[in-house]
Amino acid sequence: MLESLVESILTKYLGQYIKGQVKLNLVGGEIRLENLELKPEAFSDFDLPIEVKTGFLGSLRIDIPWKNLGSKPASIYISNVYVVARPKILSDADLDVLEQRLLFNKQKKLEIHQLSSGPKHGSKSKDSFTDRLQAKIISNLQVMIEKVHIRYEDDTTAE
Repeated sequence: MLESLVESILTKYLGQYIKGQVKLNLVGGEIRLENLELKPEAFSDFDLPIEVKTGFLGSLRIDIPWKNLGSKPASIYISNVYVVARPKILSDADLDVLEQRLLFNKQKKLEIHQLSSGPKHGSKSKDSFTDRLQAKIISNLQVMIEKVHIRYEDDTTAE
C-alpha cells in the first residue's frame, strides 16, 4: 500500500521530466531510482530557450524519515545529471501549445503552493491522510544536486 502511494506521488511529480514508469523498492524510508532518461520537454516548465536533445539522470535518492516526519526533513539527492541541449525553435503551432503549457504550469504551481502551505489553523479541512502526508513531506524538504554536466549544441548558427 505504502509503495503504491509513493509510486503515484513520484509519477505525478517526476512524470513530466522522466520517461518510463517509476518502479521502486521502499526499504527503511529510502527510495532509489537509477539511470532515468529525461524527456525532451523536461525544461519546458522553466521557460528556457532550450530543449533537451538527450538527457540522463544517473541517480535519484529520496530519504523519508517516516518515524520523524515532524522533526527531520525528507531529503532528495540528485547526482550524475547529463544533458545535451539545443536551442528551442518555435513555430506558430507551438505558440498555442506554449499558451496551454503556461496555463498548466500556473495550475501546477498553485497546487504545489497549496500542498506546501498546508491547512490553515481554525479551518475545517477535509484533507485525506495522503494529502496531509504529502504536505508534511513537501514543507520540510531538502534537495541536494551534484555532478551536473550540460552540453549545448547549436546547429542552427553553424557556418
